[in-house]
Amino acid sequence: MIQVNDPYSSMLETMKNEGAKLNPPTLTIGTVISVNPLIISTGDLQLNKSNILISERLMNYKQNMSISCPTISGTVVASDHTAQLKDINIEKQEIKFWCILKEGDLLALIPIQDEQIYVVLEKVVRIP
Repeated sequence: MIQVNDPYSSMLETMKNEGAKLNPPTLTIGTVISVNPLIISTGDLQLNKSNILISERLMNYKQNMSISCPTISGTVVASDHTAQLKDINIEKQEIKFWCILKEGDLLALIPIQDEQIYVVLEKVVRIP
């Protein structure tokens, strides 16, 4: 029996493969397996610091901040104490923020660079 290659199926397969290259990456969900070191599981992959980009807001970080609050006219009476409000100025102080991730947290991920790097977009939760 002689097998004949169908030229149309080959052409359709090529079109499908070429078209897939233009599709945007698909959003996926990952689960935090470990916080220190950070390991995220998505499907059959385990991601670590070498293939994760993550917002510093989700990790430990420090930030400089200034706070200015002008005087509010009047006095405040609380319990048996009376106080006069005054200007509040805090100039360029460093504030430390702690990692908000914990084991079992769900993260929205998007693959980049041919799925070699994953960007952690945000921590996500299920609605109770």
